[in-house]
Amino acid sequence: MNRWKESISAFYLLALLGTIGSLVVPFGYAAAESSAKVPDNSSFAEQLGEFVTNPYVVMLLLIFGLAGVFIELLTPGFGVAGGIGLISFGLYFFGNYIAGFAGYETLLFIVIGLLLMGIELVVPGGIFGILGFISFAAGVVYATYDTTVGLISLLLAMVIGGVIVAGAVKILGIRDTWRRFVLFSSQKNETGYVSQKERAQLTGRQGKTITPLRPSGTAEIDGVRQDVVSDGGFIASGEPVVVVGVEGMRVIVRKLLEEKEIQSDK
Repeated sequence: MNRWKESISAFYLLALLGTIGSLVVPFGYAAAESSAKVPDNSSFAEQLGEFVTNPYVVMLLLIFGLAGVFIELLTPGFGVAGGIGLISFGLYFFGNYIAGFAGYETLLFIVIGLLLMGIELVVPGGIFGILGFISFAAGVVYATYDTTVGLISLLLAMVIGGVIVAGAVKILGIRDTWRRFVLFSSQKNETGYVSQKERAQLTGRQGKTITPLRPSGTAEIDGVRQDVVSDGGFIASGEPVVVVGVEGMRVIVRKLLEEKEIQSDK
């Protein structure tokens, strides 16, 4: 099953990238003249650098890299998506390095940025995520021959990559590691959840005890189970009660008969 999910993840990533060309052309990224030029007798590495620094390819590599790494982090399985992401970032840096646009300090910025954003996923708070994004963005932008091309490529890659990651999470689910950070179940009245505002409006409502109150227990008020506290000692189960007050999370009840006697005395 894990192998199947990994294959689906890789196929999904590659299939969506096939539609990106129509989004790239209006921005003028298909112009190969903007990339690094090398002589015809150049080495394979130099030819690879020329190809990778094509603005069209730059954005594709960034989308592959961002989507692959985050799909690997967020969804079950291991290897395929993460491998695609790391290879893409490696080609991105290598091509710009061979072309003379990037240095090792650029790689350092990218690596530090990815590490800090990874820490943010485990230790939420904001500061690691902000610093990581700034470091990563600086490395990506300054690795290109033109910072404008780098910036626009990064922004487009983030948007398209975000759509790909969201779709992958929808299809493959999310790792159990992250489930504790996300509320997947909704709190509804049908399941017994009562908000603080609704609880404050219970005063005067009637119901019946489900368990004995000594002095705390459970009662059904307007068809919803509530944790309640008796206002006057023990109340047996099955007794009609009325809510006489709400103090924070405490719902205070009294026997209905006693409450009627008190009201009649007034």
